[in-house]
Amino acid sequence: MLKSLYAHINSKKTINYTLILYLIVIFVLSSLNFKTTNHGLIYKDKIIHFVEYFILGILFIRYFIFSKNIKFKRSMIFTLLFGSLYAVSDEIHQGFVGFFSTGIFGGVRDPDILDVFADIVGILAGIYTYSIILIKYNKINGKLNEEL
Repeated sequence: MLKSLYAHINSKKTINYTLILYLIVIFVLSSLNFKTTNHGLIYKDKIIHFVEYFILGILFIRYFIFSKNIKFKRSMIFTLLFGSLYAVSDEIHQGFVGFFSTGIFGGVRDPDILDVFADIVGILAGIYTYSIILIKYNKINGKLNEEL
C-alpha cells in the first residue's frame, strides 16, 4: 500500500498537476484586491511569502528531477531560476490588481522588493530542505546517488 502511494505521489502526472495547480493558487491569491497596512502585517506578509515559496521550491525541484529527469544539481539551479522569475512576475502582477484604483502601476496592491527577497529565501529553504530529505531517504534505502 505504501509503495503504491509513493509511486502515485512521485508519478509525473501528479507532480505536474500539483505544480500547475499551486502556481494557479499563487496567481489567484496575488489577484485578491486588498491593500495591506503597516500595522504589524509586514512581518506576517513576509512569512506568508516565505512559506508560499518554500512549498513552490519543493514542488519545482521535484518537477525538474522526476518529470524532466534533470540531475539534482542542475535542478537546484533551474528551481532557483524559475522560482525567482515567478516571484518577480508575481510582484509585477500585484501592481496591476484593481487596475483603476491607486498603486504604483495603477492597482491597489504595490509590488515590494522585500516580498521578492522573502520569496527567494523561501525557494532556497525549500531546495535545502528537499536536499536533506532526499539525502536521508537515499541513505536509509542504501542508495548513494552520485548526482547529489
